Amino acid sequence: AGGSVTITLDVTATSNTAPDAYVGHIYVSSKGIKKEVLISIEVTTRESLFDVVLEISKKYEYVLPGKTLEAKFTLTKLTEETVDGALIKYVIKNENNEDIFYEEETKSITQTQETFTKEFEIPENINIGKYLLYAQINYYNKTASASSWFNIGTRKIDTLRWTIILAILSVAIIIVIILIIVHYKRVKYQPF
Repeated sequence: AGGSVTITLDVTATSNTAPDAYVGHIYVSSKGIKKEVLISIEVTTRESLFDVVLEISKKYEYVLPGKTLEAKFTLTKLTEETVDGALIKYVIKNENNEDIFYEEETKSITQTQETFTKEFEIPENINIGKYLLYAQINYYNKTASASSWFNIGTRKIDTLRWTIILAILSVAIIIVIILIIVHYKRVKYQPF
């Protein structure tokens, strides 16, 4: 109790491992308590023409089924040449490494750094849980990628917030009822 342990994992991707995001689980157990930690690993090519940053704002960390996820992408070229026709793949993966969304587009990148926002429609029939948004840029057999976790469902703090609000409202209603009863009894038994 109160202690901590640092665990270091070395993951080696073989030369024939396809560039992609791989989702997995680490299970830790001690004295009958079992915890699961979700992990993701991105495999890219040795050389890349880009640095990719993917950001999901706090507003979109929790998304309901059927709603829109918005993400901001920043691409920084690591070369001076104009990149004409880079293929960008967008994938949403579930906790079991299954693709539940796939889309791709071709983009020309002329500036040293380009930022754009993209929206993704979340399917209505999707399970509640943690999901990984993954973006991969391919250009002449060189890849770069970025990923970020988000949740489908409601934020637990929202549930807690509503529970507290309902509890306060219930207490306020009970107090008002008691005050009305006390007032009624005083008026009823007050001598003339």
